[in-house]
Amino acid sequence: MRSPALGDGKGIPEELVSAVMQVLLGEKNYSVNGDYSAPYLKPVVARIYPLFILLYAIPTALGLTLNVMIIVYISKYKLYRDVTHAFLVNLAVCHCVQCAFVLPITLMVMIIQNWVFGQFLCFFLPLLQFEGESEEVLKQLSWGPICLDLVPLEPHRKPPFSKTANPF
Repeated sequence: MRSPALGDGKGIPEELVSAVMQVLLGEKNYSVNGDYSAPYLKPVVARIYPLFILLYAIPTALGLTLNVMIIVYISKYKLYRDVTHAFLVNLAVCHCVQCAFVLPITLMVMIIQNWVFGQFLCFFLPLLQFEGESEEVLKQLSWGPICLDLVPLEPHRKPPFSKTANPF
């Protein structure tokens, strides 16, 4: 009888394959005690997770602060009557939701080994994460100058391309 080839895998017991994969991936076997309700840190980030928390806290705080400032400014001077400014308020509200809920949960998913957020959030979180988080943070920080160009600094001054001053 011929021995199985290296790439075949038919002669290797399943328990041995799973044990080797757990050792290679640095995972612990939590099925022994069966407690999946408590969060377990991933071994890769166990020593540096405070750095991850800090690096996620800065854009979260900046995004929330700047988006709330944009909403307050537009509503204070009643600029939301214009379609462009109403769109900016809509974007700011959406980005506030993403900064307040999606960024912290995404951070927890990155550093925690098991899922502790329940079945509803398991299906609902991908709906909130409709774009990549890294490009979303950059987009949230970069659309502030665009708002400054559209929103006049003095409320009595008209924006550069208003209906009365149409260059076309």
